[in-house]
Amino acid sequence: MLTWLAERGSARGVGADISEEALALAAQNAAALAVMDRVEMCRSDWFEAVEGRFDLIVANPPYIALDEMDGLAAELAHEPRLALTDEGDGLEAYRRITAGVGAHLAPGGRLLLEIGPTQGAAVRALVEGAGLGDVEIRPDFDGRDRVVLGRA
Repeated sequence: MLTWLAERGSARGVGADISEEALALAAQNAAALAVMDRVEMCRSDWFEAVEGRFDLIVANPPYIALDEMDGLAAELAHEPRLALTDEGDGLEAYRRITAGVGAHLAPGGRLLLEIGPTQGAAVRALVEGAGLGDVEIRPDFDGRDRVVLGRA
């Protein structure tokens, strides 16, 4: 989100995370990108403490299923476990996001969700079930499903 703000000089945003450490790091990054005056940091468990409606909601939630954690790439070993897995099927964050997106996405607004490469169909169904339209699954540079998009 911070890079988007840096590239769009009039945009404003809210960065939400349950982790104080992640919010502190995001604040440092916002300062480095000179967007601190256009971003609000909010400690929130998904939409719990977030107020307002937004033209764009972007999330990179923990999507690795518990049974996939043992095979995790070594370069992810430094990441906090909370940022990687929901300790279940890897879809809980998407369930929570899609349950709350209707109250927070402005008419015509877009939702972009980063996903694991095997989650496209399941997350697409959740986004459609939340009443969003124009739902698409976009690949990454390797051709694997990586982002699900929807429009209010």
